[in-house]
Amino acid sequence: RKIGAIAKWEGIVIDPVGAVLAVLVLGGVLAGTLANAAASAALGVVMIAGFGALLALVVGRLLEVVLKRHWMPDYLHPLAFLAAGCGVFVGGNLLHSECGLVAVTALGVFLANQRSASVKHIVEFKEHLRVLLISALFIVLAARVDLREVWELGGRGLAFVAVLILVVRPAAVFLSTIKSGLDVREKLFLCCLAPRGIVAAAVASIFSLEVVAAAGETGDAALAEGARALVPLTFSVILGTVAVYGLAAGPVARALKLAGGDPQGILFAGAPPWAVDAAKLLHERGIAVMFVDTNTRALQRARMAGLPTCMANILSEFVFEELELGGIGKLLAVTPNDEVNSLAAYEFRHQFGSAGLFQLAPAERPGSHRHAAASELRARLLFPGDPTGAELWRRHAAGEVSRATTLTEEFGWAEFLEHHDGAALPMFLIRPSGELKVCVDDSAPAANGAGQTLIYLAPPDPAKGEGA
Repeated sequence: RKIGAIAKWEGIVIDPVGAVLAVLVLGGVLAGTLANAAASAALGVVMIAGFGALLALVVGRLLEVVLKRHWMPDYLHPLAFLAAGCGVFVGGNLLHSECGLVAVTALGVFLANQRSASVKHIVEFKEHLRVLLISALFIVLAARVDLREVWELGGRGLAFVAVLILVVRPAAVFLSTIKSGLDVREKLFLCCLAPRGIVAAAVASIFSLEVVAAAGETGDAALAEGARALVPLTFSVILGTVAVYGLAAGPVARALKLAGGDPQGILFAGAPPWAVDAAKLLHERGIAVMFVDTNTRALQRARMAGLPTCMANILSEFVFEELELGGIGKLLAVTPNDEVNSLAAYEFRHQFGSAGLFQLAPAERPGSHRHAAASELRARLLFPGDPTGAELWRRHAAGEVSRATTLTEEFGWAEFLEHHDGAALPMFLIRPSGELKVCVDDSAPAANGAGQTLIYLAPPDPAKGEGA
């Protein structure tokens, strides 16, 4: 989580910081003397930071009031925010070169941290728009690059990229993380994660044109030649860093034991006794589990079983933003309230994807449209036969217990069903690879199920003939 937060924030702030630094360097190049360059840089930092923060604060407060007072219909929010972002960007650039990017970033940080109104629906729109626009922008900017120019850079281009990857990035990481509390493994991983992207390409393309124009006015042929090489060199850096870091990040994270792999753990919303018993069996077999509930007595049973718990509302901001979910890849909504289960599944859709969301069947069956939640708000229903929470409570209260058995060649899925004569309820299946499968109506072990561990709910009758 710590490394993920660092990488996330670096990705957010590196673009405006890089663009501002490029503006200052450009000002220094065009200033002519070192004294002029220093004065220009100092003034530029003050103006960019000041104008950007002021513009972001004014527009951010205005948008906050508009949302808080409901002065605009919800369906217009995404387009209004897009228009506001474009206006802030253009306005910032009018006040000072490249101030717009800083202002837009500051605006985003302000809106994400204000608590007066929710902006989650706008964030979702932004994610779709970002993928579309960045893809199109890369194509437009790359169309200006002649591959012959990249090829003509030859060894100089490769050496420049190599120095960035092997020298500059490690030096930046180790110098900037002094007394940060990061260990050597975490620092080494950050050394292997710094791909350049679209902002570098856009800034390089703009500055190349500006420097060539300025060099033409002064007659500086060497400066013009260097400026023309800026775009192909930047795209060489983008290709090199994306290729190297993209291929290296995963293996390096696994080698340094900083990657969790494919998360198979389960987040339980609610802590009924039958779920605690089943989770204990999962926990003993290396599957991460976490119970979140507001019921102290329910959580106490889970804690006594040695399982991780968190006393919180599953729909609270604390759970979304602060709860450590490393190794967790699925949500099982098992509270007694069907509406809470449906809302929990809906809210965690972006976290786990629809394939990782499950909830108990409602007490009101799907035919009761007046009382059951809408189908688009629901996750997949838990367990074969779609038992309700009340049914599972009754079975557990009647003495049924969660048990585990390993399927073998002699005692497979068919033999298991025959042995229990329909009395057992399959809940979870752990494959030999460690993959966890939640049993639903359309699930069954593979044809060759030997080695798979089945966790099920059944009467406390000795399981004669079953595997270990």
